[in-house]
Amino acid sequence: MGSYKFIFSWFALLSIYSISGFSQNIALKKSYHLSVKPNYIYSAPSSDTSSLTDGIYTTSNGRFWAQPTTVGWLSENVSITIDLDKIQPIASVLFSTVRPSGAGGFYPKNIFVFISNDDINYRYIGDAADVADNLPGPSQRKIFSLNKINESARFVRISVIREGKFLFCDEIEVLKGKSSNNNSLAIIKRDSLQKFEDSLQNPKYNRRSALRQNQRLPYLLNDSLIDFSIKNNDVSFDLDKLQTKVGIINASYLKKIFKKPYILEKGDPWSNLDKFRSPTENNKLLQYKFYLTTTGVQYGSFVLTNLNPTKQIFYFTILSNGILRTDLFSLPFVPSSFYNEIPDPMLKVNNQITLNPGESRLFIFKMTGLKNGKIKSTILITSEKYTSKIEYDVDVIDTFDRKNLDPLNVNVWANFKSKMIAGHEIEASKDLKEHHVNTFVIAPSSLPGIKDTNFYDFSNYLKNFNDAKNVLLFMGYSLLERKNGYKNGEFMSPEWKQYFIKWYNNMLKIIPKCMGSETNIYLYPFDEVSKDNVSDFKNLVLWSRSIFPDIKFYGTFDNQNSIDSLLSIVNVAQIARPLAKNLPSHNCEIWIYTANSPSRALDPYGFYRLMAWDAFVNDYSGIGFWNYADERNGNHLNLIDDKYLNLGQSYSVIYNDAEGNITPSRRWEAFRLGIEDYSILQAYSRKFGLEKTKVMAEQVVNQPNSESVADSIRDKMIIELSAK
Repeated sequence: MGSYKFIFSWFALLSIYSISGFSQNIALKKSYHLSVKPNYIYSAPSSDTSSLTDGIYTTSNGRFWAQPTTVGWLSENVSITIDLDKIQPIASVLFSTVRPSGAGGFYPKNIFVFISNDDINYRYIGDAADVADNLPGPSQRKIFSLNKINESARFVRISVIREGKFLFCDEIEVLKGKSSNNNSLAIIKRDSLQKFEDSLQNPKYNRRSALRQNQRLPYLLNDSLIDFSIKNNDVSFDLDKLQTKVGIINASYLKKIFKKPYILEKGDPWSNLDKFRSPTENNKLLQYKFYLTTTGVQYGSFVLTNLNPTKQIFYFTILSNGILRTDLFSLPFVPSSFYNEIPDPMLKVNNQITLNPGESRLFIFKMTGLKNGKIKSTILITSEKYTSKIEYDVDVIDTFDRKNLDPLNVNVWANFKSKMIAGHEIEASKDLKEHHVNTFVIAPSSLPGIKDTNFYDFSNYLKNFNDAKNVLLFMGYSLLERKNGYKNGEFMSPEWKQYFIKWYNNMLKIIPKCMGSETNIYLYPFDEVSKDNVSDFKNLVLWSRSIFPDIKFYGTFDNQNSIDSLLSIVNVAQIARPLAKNLPSHNCEIWIYTANSPSRALDPYGFYRLMAWDAFVNDYSGIGFWNYADERNGNHLNLIDDKYLNLGQSYSVIYNDAEGNITPSRRWEAFRLGIEDYSILQAYSRKFGLEKTKVMAEQVVNQPNSESVADSIRDKMIIELSAK
């Protein structure tokens, strides 16, 4: 087997040499140091210190990440420092990796290459991952290469920043060069490398972002916006200044065509757009038609483009009446994955806003039905004595009584002790309720231990969730110390059982008192139950039901073994979305969930809104995602203007302003709309039949990239529900 892999290595090299020239791999069999030990359990062991330079490529195309010749990391970035034994000229650095489809389909975000003669003073060479085809997609192996280095060094440091949860590599090669530029690059001290790498990830200084910005507008390509230093990885330029220059040129070009101070266009609330673009319309009047239910919401949008070579102030006036409330939001651009920028935070517009030269901005107007009736509403937009109108006809229809429907169970794992929420609990509680979240997880850090007798803090914490339909007591038993419960405790021992009985009886008294007698109480012992925890979970369920016949259990399942073993004994199974079909026989409720990252890159429509439609089509009674407010294990804010992000651990659907106040994202609003769509689907199915309704819903689910289909079906259902 080993000789076969060795032959494969030479075939892989031949394909590289056809591009780079036949060069010696001077890293072969050389020692290296890892900043983080491998921790992916299905590939090379954590003790492995040779696989990356042994000359052996992984041969398996199907499961690259589950081979002993592959080195893997979970939720870690890593720096690999190779000692070449002596100073010698370097032509290229090659990094062999994979885009694992099951983890979202991401190659590394960055593969930063540094060189040094003494392992103290380093020089930055470039980013091997900075290539046009570094994009999401299905599982695929790729060798990234940084060529034409032409520098001499003894040490090569490769700092790899993952995109998503996983990072894999089976081989690194350093190809010998023929010449050297005599170490002409600036020196970076080893102790300063981390800070330098952080600056390389800052969108303000990222070469990829600058080049993409320039390439979006074909008529800018002949303008020397990107100078030689930027093309050659100099990070000293300021992207903000570059964007200002791009904007001025864009504005000047467009103003010659449209001869107006700005352009107003119809937009789609859920589609992305570029900050600098070529508008397709120029209207003084835009007209819309919407159907709403009372207390329900709907969203419209428009795009403004500033055609002045200077900043421009826009003034807004909303003309409406008591049938409808309209709130206007501006969506600034924030960094997303692959150095893209997306319009996502929804900032409330009170009266005016300023746009930079040449910039396009998405605006969303959110309509809330207050009572039955028809209304023609208007948004006036004024700038430089030039006024445009948006007119929208709205029918607000009281089509059904939501109280008579079975609400969709909605769980987003909101932890009120996370930094994003702490100090803003009332605001978060209101926001969650408005978005129809009716299921709350009490995290282990907020849940009393089984020997605790003081429940004061716990009772106060529960007050955040008044009127909740479900409360999930997350016990965190995957950790041994939590499962044992107390010092010298032993899970499921006679003493442990006595403490558990007292603890659960206290829960049955306290929770209804704080949250209401109708709240369902579920025990949530293990998260994403592993094979090692199946037996403990089963024993706990079977024993506790012998004491408390009505006790309810909830579990999250992300693997087939736990589904097959436990689905028949839990009351609610929240299953990772791809595994939720073709389930074994069961009597429990099925909810679905996702834990995708980076969340900013997820489609507001196809991912967030259609989750509820998917639930209706497949008879799931609950939906959810990790997480309402989690940036890096809940320990960071999600500031709108944050330039130093770790998007690989960004799960939140809300942002914080400078004071920590909560700002919704359009992904969060799309999710809310989907839940309201579900209520309409449910009401329609009761009146016209489940089969007919599912046929209509399937049209939406089967076209996740067609944003208008859901609105079209939704409008049809509202109209037919209101008919006599």
